[in-house]
Amino acid sequence: MPDALEVSRVSIDRGGTGVVRDVSLRCPRGEVTVLLGANGAGKTTLLDGIAGVVPLRSGMVRLDGRELTGARRGIVGSKLAYVEQGRTVFAELSVIDNLRAVSADSSIMDRVLGLFPELRARLDVEVGLLSGGEQQMVVLARAICADPEIILIDEMSQGLAPVVVRRLMPIIRELADAGTAVLLVEQFANLALRVGDRAYVMYVGGVVLEAECAQLIAEPEVLRDAYLRGHRS
Repeated sequence: MPDALEVSRVSIDRGGTGVVRDVSLRCPRGEVTVLLGANGAGKTTLLDGIAGVVPLRSGMVRLDGRELTGARRGIVGSKLAYVEQGRTVFAELSVIDNLRAVSADSSIMDRVLGLFPELRARLDVEVGLLSGGEQQMVVLARAICADPEIILIDEMSQGLAPVVVRRLMPIIRELADAGTAVLLVEQFANLALRVGDRAYVMYVGGVVLEAECAQLIAEPEVLRDAYLRGHRS
């Protein structure tokens, strides 16, 4: 069975400049694949390219073994969901209406609210009135409502207190344990590594390190070298 997502030698330009260079990675089902790197390393651009927000200059993206290169990828059916930076929500709609905009399936809704019990008491509240952490829960819940086979998550922790991030990270692990493939870009590297299986580190547009998350927790100097000097291991 093919990996849920396979990225092969992908390069992406933005504004006429090469931002992502010859990147390959894979995201198996049932695993959290962590993508790390300093600001400007090209992580968001790579996710945008995978999701079809920006075109690829070269390379190939496969979803379930099917090549997506050259097509408008976006959300391909219900197979891929993309949680972008910025907590994009329908602020004037209630929590439940935000979720129903994606799916009205009661079994999926029950699963989502089981993952985010905090939202049960807020279902009729306008999302714009929620805290930042609650809004991020809505964004994640809405992505899960699509029942995707892979979820791309870009900087889930942006603007959130560490205590909220620690609340959300185990949910990412639960999604993977239930069979979903997750590609997680995250600034809180230690928290991400603790829920992840395999990590890739990007440096100035390319992948400079691929390793098991457990190894990088046990050998933090390997991760530090990849961040700071682009040392290829």
